[in-house]
Amino acid sequence: MWEELKQWEERNDALCYGVICTQDVREHLSYWSCFDEDCKDEYFVCSLDIFSEANIVMAMNEAYNRLEDPCYNEILDEVGNWLIDFYKETKQEQLDIEGGQ
Repeated sequence: MWEELKQWEERNDALCYGVICTQDVREHLSYWSCFDEDCKDEYFVCSLDIFSEANIVMAMNEAYNRLEDPCYNEILDEVGNWLIDFYKETKQEQLDIEGGQ
């Protein structure tokens, strides 16, 4: 990816100053206590492994679109919060279906 980006910059006389990818998101969010499987304290919500790449990309797009002039850490925070909300909503929908509601 980095080599392709460098070539694109050279072809377009441009400089990309921000890149976010699902691998980086997973790496950074893995240290949040709500996603840290080793911690599993009262703040633990779920493992990042339950989220598909499409879920992470959706969260990244939502974060980018919600924030005005976002920096990398703001995007990560928004992605993490979106994933937590998504997990809770999905889990509640599953409970509602299983409960016959």
